[in-house]
Amino acid sequence: METPPDGSQNGAAHPQGDAVQRSCVALIGASNVAYAFPRLAQGLLVRRGFDVFTAHGHGRSLGMRSTVFSRELPGVLECGLWPALESHVRSHGDATGPRVALVTDIGNDLLYQVSLSQVISWLDECLERLASLGFESVVATLPMSSVMSMSALRFTLARNLLFPECPLSWNDVRTISTDLDTAVRGIAESRGLEVVVPRGKWYSADPIHIRQSRQRRAFQAMCGRWRTIDPVLFGKFPWDRAHYWWNKRPYLRWVRRNERIQLQPVWRGPRGNALRMY
Repeated sequence: METPPDGSQNGAAHPQGDAVQRSCVALIGASNVAYAFPRLAQGLLVRRGFDVFTAHGHGRSLGMRSTVFSRELPGVLECGLWPALESHVRSHGDATGPRVALVTDIGNDLLYQVSLSQVISWLDECLERLASLGFESVVATLPMSSVMSMSALRFTLARNLLFPECPLSWNDVRTISTDLDTAVRGIAESRGLEVVVPRGKWYSADPIHIRQSRQRRAFQAMCGRWRTIDPVLFGKFPWDRAHYWWNKRPYLRWVRRNERIQLQPVWRGPRGNALRMY
């Protein structure tokens, strides 16, 4: 069995940690959460001992099945995250610490040609579900500074690489991105949620993916807006061990149209905390 970076064992039971009050974190996103996941796991799971639930993955949609190469994932609203969170809240009740959530990487659905009104509806439903379960949510808006600074050529190259079936023009994307960004801010503010505006310097030639050298600063800025827990510090991470976390699989996915089920949790720490992915 491969040894995790913290020395714990996969799936090992630690009943002595069950009575300890632990905070619960929900991470909802797409590629940026996927790329930074080793750093996030090290900071939230290993250093802080939180229970972590995620719904993320490259190209993830809020409301429908999405495909990247030969791998498909259910939409965030359709996946097993919600019954898992409900079960966790129901079984732990007031014994848990604060519940916090980060919702980021909003906008993939526009490039899947989902209507603006539908994307807004899906986002609002996601935030409503989190609120009903007692989560304090932080919402990251679209990286408009990076997006709007793109040239038409740079946009075309990025679109053809990341969303090859998308027919939208550069002007189309500028318009609908601006409209969605305004709507995201309005929804979050109407709910009294903290809003994080991504900084242009977090990005490079790739306009929507945070560069590795800026991940720590970017996610500290996002997670640092949680008001009910102490600030989370994401230190240096040994990237030669990143594959350990990247190899963790969600509960449900399809590979070449074949359904794959991965029992959860996929990791359990020495303090009894766990990682569950959907």
